[in-house]
Amino acid sequence: MKRICQALTLLGMLGLFVASLASAHAPVVYIAGFTDAGDSLASEHYEIAVRDLLVGALTESPGVRLVERERLEMLLREQQLTLQGLADPANCARLGVLLGADRIITGRLLMQGEELTLLAQVTDVATAVIQASCRASGRMADLLEVVVMLAGEISRALDIPFDPGVIDQIDLRPVCSLNYLRGLGFFHVGEYDRALMDFMISGDLDPDNYERHFWMAKAYMALEEYEHALIELWRFTNALPPGLSNRDASALSAFCRNKLDAAAGKSEE
Repeated sequence: MKRICQALTLLGMLGLFVASLASAHAPVVYIAGFTDAGDSLASEHYEIAVRDLLVGALTESPGVRLVERERLEMLLREQQLTLQGLADPANCARLGVLLGADRIITGRLLMQGEELTLLAQVTDVATAVIQASCRASGRMADLLEVVVMLAGEISRALDIPFDPGVIDQIDLRPVCSLNYLRGLGFFHVGEYDRALMDFMISGDLDPDNYERHFWMAKAYMALEEYEHALIELWRFTNALPPGLSNRDASALSAFCRNKLDAAAGKSEE
């Protein structure tokens, strides 16, 4: 019995040792970011969200360690590069060496109507060669599901374990305001009522996101509810940080007032 216990103890210690070796040799993967291939409206929000959600999905994989985004932004400035410049594998490899990364993931997103396509490239830092190209598509309103699909493709390319059930964990994590992003998606496909609903929910979850007021105003304008639009534009303007102004908001406010004045004139006749 004593020998059995000793054997089990040794096996346990061996398991921990192997696990620590696997962790020590896990590839250091950096997700550099995504750029918009079509230069569409609201792309900046999606670029940030895709990157953050992808980090959240792959963080759950025990075979990957991720490098902080702030380090890349600093190095990009120092090397006088942009995210678009990382489409060149040589630039990726050079930056990967400075980051201490084994792989660099770059990508593009394309929004057409209500469809969203994510394209990712995995570059091997040591060889400056594109190791894999991954793709995932779906509805813009289903951003989280599309990102998880892409994470699965990347995981297979890196030969690391991945649990699709991570979607439930990401949704609870404040990686970004999914309701706000869904609102943007619904807005750009003309589903203004659904966009407003998601913008309102996002306000409850993230009261500091003043930009939602601007998009709510545009949704109300599309629905020809100009009084509500003016209220949201007023909230947006008053929430702007000191020193910032928004000419678009001023122009939209003037447009709404003209519409209301015209409607009032007709009613008096």
